[in-house]
Amino acid sequence: MPHASVCAVTFLVLCGGASPPAAAEQSQRAAVADLAARAPNVTARPQGEGAVSAASTVSTASTAPAGLETSTTAGQADPSTTALRSAPRPGLGPLALALVPGVLLHGTGLYASDDGDGASHLLALEGVGLAAIVAGFAPIVLTGASRRIIGPAYALTLTGVGAFVVSWLADLYGAGVGATAGRPAAAVPIELGAGLVYAYDPSLEPTTYALVQAEWQSGAWRLAPSALVNVDASRSRLRLLGARRLHSDADGTFLELCAGMTLERMSDFGFSIQTGEGSVGGRFAMRRLAAGLAGSFAELSLGLGLQSFHYAHPAHPGASDAAEVLLARFAFGAYLGERGELSLYYDHRHDDLAAGLMPGAGGAGIPGHVGLAASYLITPRLGVTVDLAVGSAYVALAALRFRAGDER
Repeated sequence: MPHASVCAVTFLVLCGGASPPAAAEQSQRAAVADLAARAPNVTARPQGEGAVSAASTVSTASTAPAGLETSTTAGQADPSTTALRSAPRPGLGPLALALVPGVLLHGTGLYASDDGDGASHLLALEGVGLAAIVAGFAPIVLTGASRRIIGPAYALTLTGVGAFVVSWLADLYGAGVGATAGRPAAAVPIELGAGLVYAYDPSLEPTTYALVQAEWQSGAWRLAPSALVNVDASRSRLRLLGARRLHSDADGTFLELCAGMTLERMSDFGFSIQTGEGSVGGRFAMRRLAAGLAGSFAELSLGLGLQSFHYAHPAHPGASDAAEVLLARFAFGAYLGERGELSLYYDHRHDDLAAGLMPGAGGAGIPGHVGLAASYLITPRLGVTVDLAVGSAYVALAALRFRAGDER
């Protein structure tokens, strides 16, 4: 367990709008030049440079390249309006290139789908990720994983891994799916949920839990209590999470501070764990990096937890212990229209059911766990949530959600 304070880092939360892609400007100039060469009596220029009287113009859109509209006067060249709409073209070819060599050269898929600007942004993000991995992992190796630096160094390393993985997944999405009109579902003040969680751990008996959860939102504040109890009540986990939204935009981008308390009781093993935690995290709308990534998002959160273990063994009554736990999570996902979302994630925390990634080995590995999460609104009031995670245990969650209050 790390014993140094972890500096929470925000992942890609950029609040400025995107500038017009340079590739689109180059395509426009080339299209205008091609039109002028094939029709010397036609003058084409970008829309907005001048107005043309509708009574004295004749449309020549049929002779222009795809996406280029022009207007000319009958008989001779006259001021006209041109609108070029250049959009990325995803497909199997760009998707194949995003796989190979794109797994090493991120942005290859977007470049092949005519989004050079977005490709350069993903390549830069990959470079930032690799630099963070080296900057974080090198001190760990050079100091022999010193307890004084392991926390911040590991957090920086995981941030770099997140940037590297997200840039590649974004390239696959842009090359194979492309831009969509997906956006976050409208928020409501109250959500209630209930479902089942099944956990299979090779070192323990398979266990089924009942899940009850709620979420209350008011302005920038959010409160989310939850309870997880197995069928014979020998194991339970009570959790309370509070969050304060620092920034949010309509496209789903946000940044928030979180604090939480968790009480886990395992009576059949004779101990309990109390955890207090704090983190900073957010979501970034990927359309801000590239037009072909509209409808997708990335997430990152980093923080630190303090744990207190209490044992009920007869030979050691009142015995306790303490530890720290590094909190880190990153994800890439896409909106399902305006009704839901789907995401792939990595969660580094080891104190939940999935724990560390070492399936089938009967113990928790050093890395955290990976998972696939989805939520969807069947109606504006009723939705479903599914989460599949793989770590040292296999965990499946399915729940129904009820939404109350006016959408906003």
